[in-house]
Amino acid sequence: LLEEGGARTSTQRVALVVAIVTNLGLLGFFKYFNFGVDSLNGLGQAFGVPGLQLDLAFRITLPLGISFYTFQSMSYTIDVFRGHARPIRNFIDFACYVSMFPQLVAGPIIRFQEVSEQLRQRSHTLEKFARGSAFLAMGLAKKVLLANPCGKVADTVFDAGSAGILESWYGLFAYAFQIYFDFSAYSDMAIGLGLMLGFVFAKNFDSPYCSRSITEFWR
Repeated sequence: LLEEGGARTSTQRVALVVAIVTNLGLLGFFKYFNFGVDSLNGLGQAFGVPGLQLDLAFRITLPLGISFYTFQSMSYTIDVFRGHARPIRNFIDFACYVSMFPQLVAGPIIRFQEVSEQLRQRSHTLEKFARGSAFLAMGLAKKVLLANPCGKVADTVFDAGSAGILESWYGLFAYAFQIYFDFSAYSDMAIGLGLMLGFVFAKNFDSPYCSRSITEFWR
């Protein structure tokens, strides 16, 4: 375990930089390769420069959840480098963290240091499973009964084309509540699924609209 705040060798620093650059490079390639090719072809057509035309026989398909995998992997590397957590010796445990199923789609954001010990040892109890089921049901109810209806109201107002002041405010508030209940629901469902699998995730969605600053909002 690297000591927190301790000196790091040049090799360790280089390894950290290589890991981060590799992760971000792969993310950028998969997310922006097609966009870059299309932009280059567009410039070639606009300026009549055939040399800029790239006729590719294939297109890059964006892997599902690549942003999540990338930042999970970076979180592991950074937390180990800073000495906040012990490195994992078992590849299966590492893969479990990087592809953490309960939070795969919409969070909550889990740092490696928060679950590193749980990957090695965690408990499975009926009490945890029951609590997890309750969180899962509550999150699903928020999504279906609150977020989706608010979204329909917002879509109706925004799709109208021309709306008055009251209708615009009505749509704005409906959209704000849709976003709020969406993320609250996903967070609850992730925490619930985690508990059902023996993991305890920290609560990271705590009344963001009551925040007193941008920093507190994103925290």
